[in-house]
Amino acid sequence: MIIASTVCLVVFGILAIVDGVYYHDIKYKLYQDKESILEHIYHTIRAVMFPIMMYCLFAHDFGGELMIVGIGAVSIDFIMLIFDVKEEGRSRNRYGGLSNGEYMNHVFANTFHFVAIALILAA
Repeated sequence: MIIASTVCLVVFGILAIVDGVYYHDIKYKLYQDKESILEHIYHTIRAVMFPIMMYCLFAHDFGGELMIVGIGAVSIDFIMLIFDVKEEGRSRNRYGGLSNGEYMNHVFANTFHFVAIALILAA
């Protein structure tokens, strides 16, 4: 399960880079839009949670307090994902919402992200 979790984590990382660099920075230049500020805040919080999750859940076979911290980071990440999905509808109104490609990227990236977490917790 650890290998499968790691593979899912790598695929998630690749998809997240495509989303952030291509869709957010190159195609839509979201950093220039006032309408996208909340989306950036949610992404920033998720980016801060990511290394905490990686250290607490993937770096070592921790238990106890560090496991609780890792699960807390996963919980915050999931809440920010919910807020982000809701906000993206508003922040992308001028584009008619998310493009099919970005929407598909989000579905697969988040699927691999949470499958990786589920597998590492089960391992």
